Amino acid sequence: VFDEFQYLMGQENDIVSQFLAVWEQTLKHTDISIFLSGSEIETMRNLERGDSPLYGRLSWRTKLRGFDYFDAAKMMGDWEERTKIRAYSIFGGMPQYLSFIESDIALPDNVIRDFLATGGRLYLQLENLVEQEKGIRKPERYAAVLSAIANGQTRRNEIEQYAGLSGHTD
Repeated sequence: VFDEFQYLMGQENDIVSQFLAVWEQTLKHTDISIFLSGSEIETMRNLERGDSPLYGRLSWRTKLRGFDYFDAAKMMGDWEERTKIRAYSIFGGMPQYLSFIESDIALPDNVIRDFLATGGRLYLQLENLVEQEKGIRKPERYAAVLSAIANGQTRRNEIEQYAGLSGHTD
């Protein structure tokens, strides 16, 4: 399995040609399957184009999506349904994120440990998610709101004041 294959490709299809050569010369008559995966959809889509060395050679393609609530809830142990709904609204349907949940400790403790603590497993993910989201014009404002909430501000006015956004309407 070659995950994030687009980074191996770089700007050229050279690596794809090399993979194909190894396959044709050595692996073609074996029971080995090669899985190429990546998060850059356009790059992965380009592997199927007519000018790609892999054109017509891919035997399967799919887009993996996050779990829906019902599948995600199966990873949350014996928590009550309301807590599972809250957890899903925070962790989403990403299997890796859900795998960090420890149902023998309270949901807020999971969130603090994984998202809000500087060394948390998802701390950098949270920081980067806002910046990577398309269409967000001023990510620093979103970061300020998240910081306010992480520091205990729960009411709109408190969050606005803490984040320095009082009077902003956009």
